[in-house]
Amino acid sequence: MMEDQNPYVMSIDLNVIKHLGIGLYNSNPVVIAEAVANSWDANAKQVNISVASDGRSVTIEDDGHGMDRSQVNARFLNIGYERRKTQGEKTEGDLRLAMGRKGIGKLSLFAISDDIYVYTKRTDGPVEAFRLNSEAIAEQITDQNSSYFPEPIDPDWPDGKPQGTKIVLRKLKRDLSGSSKYLKERLARRFSVIGPANDFKVSVDGVEIGVADRGYLKYLEYIWHIGPRGKNAADQTNAKKKIELKSDTIEGWIGTVAKPSQLKDQGSPSGQSANGIVVMIRGRVAHENILDSIGEAGIYAQYVVGELHADYLDPEDGSIEDDLITSSRQLLREDDPRIRELREHIRLKLKEIERDWTAFRNEKGVEEARNLPSIDEWFESLDKDSKTQATKLFGKINSIRFNDEDDNERADLFRYGVIAFEKMRARKSLTDLEKVDVTDVHGFLRAFQEVDEVEAALYHETVKGRVDVIRKYQRLVDEDALEKDLQKKLFEHLWLMEPSWDRATGVTEMEVAVTTFLKTDKGLCSKEIEDARMDIVYREFGGTHVVIEMKRPSVKANVYRLLEQVDKYRSGLKAHLSNKYQKPNPFIQVIILVNEEPATWVDADRKAQDLRQLDTADARVLTYNGMLQKALSTYQQFLAHDAQVARLSGLLTKIQDEIAAQSVKSAAE
Repeated sequence: MMEDQNPYVMSIDLNVIKHLGIGLYNSNPVVIAEAVANSWDANAKQVNISVASDGRSVTIEDDGHGMDRSQVNARFLNIGYERRKTQGEKTEGDLRLAMGRKGIGKLSLFAISDDIYVYTKRTDGPVEAFRLNSEAIAEQITDQNSSYFPEPIDPDWPDGKPQGTKIVLRKLKRDLSGSSKYLKERLARRFSVIGPANDFKVSVDGVEIGVADRGYLKYLEYIWHIGPRGKNAADQTNAKKKIELKSDTIEGWIGTVAKPSQLKDQGSPSGQSANGIVVMIRGRVAHENILDSIGEAGIYAQYVVGELHADYLDPEDGSIEDDLITSSRQLLREDDPRIRELREHIRLKLKEIERDWTAFRNEKGVEEARNLPSIDEWFESLDKDSKTQATKLFGKINSIRFNDEDDNERADLFRYGVIAFEKMRARKSLTDLEKVDVTDVHGFLRAFQEVDEVEAALYHETVKGRVDVIRKYQRLVDEDALEKDLQKKLFEHLWLMEPSWDRATGVTEMEVAVTTFLKTDKGLCSKEIEDARMDIVYREFGGTHVVIEMKRPSVKANVYRLLEQVDKYRSGLKAHLSNKYQKPNPFIQVIILVNEEPATWVDADRKAQDLRQLDTADARVLTYNGMLQKALSTYQQFLAHDAQVARLSGLLTKIQDEIAAQSVKSAAE
């Protein structure tokens, strides 16, 4: 009678569901993988996973042997059922090695669903159908009552299907809309047994999962394989190099991709990366990423992906009874000495891989560099020793992780690498002068010509950089940028006013102190001056003491008032430099930077008269636009002339252009 009223019974503590179900699992694919593992243990040959159109429910259906009522209660609803001790290491009929062990995997279903419908049938038996509901479980299970009675439901079973199990997860906590590709990818990576070879097919929304669904295999550039399973995986890739490694305990493969971005999961809601090495036991993931726990920090590790099988940790004879996998079924117990030995074994293999990878990338670096006609021609001009050094340099450049969308970084490294070699060649030429016969005029000229050429190329690069700065500063002016931005840029690049002010040294203590004096001295900083001034700075260039004052854009320039202010600066600074720094009779130049020229300068004669007075006072009035246009014109004229005569400058420009062209071609393909 009791059985008729409550045909199904689950005995469980509510905390078990919270901690071993909801608490240990954190993603849809991991939970669905638990259901797929159960299908494997049921000897299923076909598993179909389908997601509802609204993404709020998912169905996992298989053609395995199913369960009768006694098996439902004794196995499925018996949390903690130890299948290995009861049923042995293999599935029914000794067909497969069983994946399940602890009997808690079914609790993972509650991590993503609050409403679970189970339908199951054995051959020649009735359909068993029941519903598990998290709210009902919470109501029925109390401190006094540890039993939960799942609700019997009407069987929903297709005619002609002799056996199998169907699980429907409703009220999903995470929407699965548009996740078909992602599910296929993640399941393909979590099981190595999926496919015809093991008579175990799994499909998502009607599309069968295959090896290609792992995603990263097609991007492997190099692959290192161990044992038959590793060799089989290597044969399915188009890797440029396939290297065999030896091991007495593990099988599988470790590969590297050309770009780390190729490991990014395109179907992943979080955009996570596949960068890492999974450890599998009995055909399913036992450890998500052992690379993390090994702690490899080399550049190569960012390019690594792999799949290693450690079946010796769960042998077919059942000789290792303790479970080395954590309850979440996603990690190995890292404190176990056998797992520590596994990590060390893999670490040593990774060191072999790192050495190979570095050599391969060096070779590839030279190949890629010489794909540029300009680099190839230049490389051929080097002597034997220089070629050896250039090969190492290009390998280093090729090993650097660049922004995939920005080829400027790679172009710059190639260009500056060429400059470095040219500087070394020029230095060698100067050293060789000691060996040149005094009558060998051409030998002397050749050495000096090489030095001049390198210096010209370096200055050419500097000028191009300055042109970029000028254009950026012009944008700030055109956009009416904040005053502090204008000020900062100008004082960082004073060569905008005068090309000769390009010294590489930083600001001296004296310059800082004198600038402070100009800003704070009562005689030089009246209320009127302070209101009109944006900022002021002092610099010394080759014996000339320069004061640069930036007027606020709103201030209208008046030459007479400016001359009065210039006279104050000159007399005050002259006395300060003489008294404090023992610099008698310093030559002082004052530059006033304004937004617009004085209104009176619309009259050409008046402008000429004012300019003469300013020149007599060693002062200049500049506008932002006037300063920028003059600087741009000066440097562009240099570039136009220099590009025609400098071989090295032309080579550097070609490298930039050829890399840009390669990028456009790759994008089009």
